[in-house]
Amino acid sequence: MTYPRCNFLLFFSIIVIVSCSNPSDKEYGPFLEFQAELVNDSLISSSFPEGSISFEKNIQYIGSKTFILYKVARCEIHLFAELDAQGGFERLYWIQYEGYLPGKLLPFPANLKPGGLTYDYNDDPYRESIADKEFYVKTGNFNVEFSDSELNGKTGEDDSDFLNVARILNQKGININSEVLSVRMVQLNEDKSDELMIIYYESLEEEDQKIKALEGKGKASSQWDSVSSDLILRAKTGIHLTFKNN
Repeated sequence: MTYPRCNFLLFFSIIVIVSCSNPSDKEYGPFLEFQAELVNDSLISSSFPEGSISFEKNIQYIGSKTFILYKVARCEIHLFAELDAQGGFERLYWIQYEGYLPGKLLPFPANLKPGGLTYDYNDDPYRESIADKEFYVKTGNFNVEFSDSELNGKTGEDDSDFLNVARILNQKGININSEVLSVRMVQLNEDKSDELMIIYYESLEEEDQKIKALEGKGKASSQWDSVSSDLILRAKTGIHLTFKNN
């Protein structure tokens, strides 16, 4: 849920006018259990999507976490990275299993959206086939910048998935703040209520800063498409996915 994917302004407006009690920790409990575990350097998932994710040998496991995201979805994060000598990362893989909670646990009546909440990535500009599955793909570049108070603050129910990622890295002594190129690859289940999201960050070297000027800049956008194509290829090269019943 790092990027806008549904009309949360509508949902949170509804929260204001609808009186309902918050689910207890006991009710959330089953959704905070890990669906994936690390086995011999591979991430093995027992739920959507069932299968394994492995990485190039110089990419190491960093940490994991489960939590309830914005009171509407279960979120499970696993981080893997190739580190540099300066305490940062050269490449980072952010694996996220996410799914909307059942209607009875949502902070608004479930019937407000027929069929339940769904993810929508139709605006993503690229499609990629990975292990014979379709992924929605988006690329970008931006400056990652979190303050010390954000990185060391108390965990809150309104914390974003990105902030949770930054805190995991910070706890491991890894600097998250840097210029990055990014690839987001998302696979949805049939009813679009669950997703596998793979985010790839690549540290943007100083000599490559000119790449920043290419994204969405008229004639330069064709050059950005070329940059994106190479970036997506690098993201796919460092990771191997195997799905059950493929």
